[in-house]
Amino acid sequence: MNRHFTVSIYVVNNNRVLLHKHKKAQILLPVGGHIELNELPEETAKREALEETGIEIELYDIDSLKDKNIDNEREKVLINPIHTIWGEIEKGHEHIDFVFYATSMTDELRPQEDESLNLRWYSEKELKEIKDHLLKDVYYMAQEAIELCRCKKK
Repeated sequence: MNRHFTVSIYVVNNNRVLLHKHKKAQILLPVGGHIELNELPEETAKREALEETGIEIELYDIDSLKDKNIDNEREKVLINPIHTIWGEIEKGHEHIDFVFYATSMTDELRPQEDESLNLRWYSEKELKEIKDHLLKDVYYMAQEAIELCRCKKK
């Protein structure tokens, strides 16, 4: 069996979520990618978002210990993913996907060379209009990301 650890990032700006047409799968998905050796999931999320979109993100963090200054030389409270999903990509190929929600200060996209150019921001209304063309989990998480990131800004 071939098991990989990956991240997906639902980036929100101005109550819209960013999705792209995945080059291999040819379906709309959030940005993301594989976790590299010695890389933390939250580091992967920030790196992949920058590579695939050209924008810097702030990860949504719901940890109750945030800002409690408990970090020391040996430990750090990590940003938890919102969801962790197992998926069989094909027979014998699995992904454990850490799903993060994030915000960006800009909606100007500048993907790096060789990344998908088919990126688009979707409002809640637009997501509902294409709901039947999205994977169910992508639809629900995209909606949830908009809602949680909207609540965070209040």
